[in-house]
Amino acid sequence: MYVKSKVSTKSQITLPKKLRDALGIRPGDEVIFEKMDDRIILKVEKQSEPVSTLVGLVEGVTEEELREESADRMLKNKLGIE
Repeated sequence: MYVKSKVSTKSQITLPKKLRDALGIRPGDEVIFEKMDDRIILKVEKQSEPVSTLVGLVEGVTEEELREESADRMLKNKLGIE
C-alpha cells in the first residue's frame, strides 16, 4: 500500500485514513518512529480500551452503550442500583 501525507508548518503529519484503517490505529494508540538509513519505520503500540473490557460483564450491555453513557451510571441502572 502506498499513501502520502504532507508535513504541516508545525512539522506534524496526519496518518491517512486508509492506512489507519488498514492497521487498526485508533485514538489513544501510540506510534513509534524508528529511523533506518533513509527510511522511517512506523510501529503501532495498541492501547487497551477499558470500555471494551466491561463489555459482557452485564447482560445486554453493548460497547456502543458504554461509549455513549457514563459507564458507572449505565451499569448502576442495568443492575438496579441507585
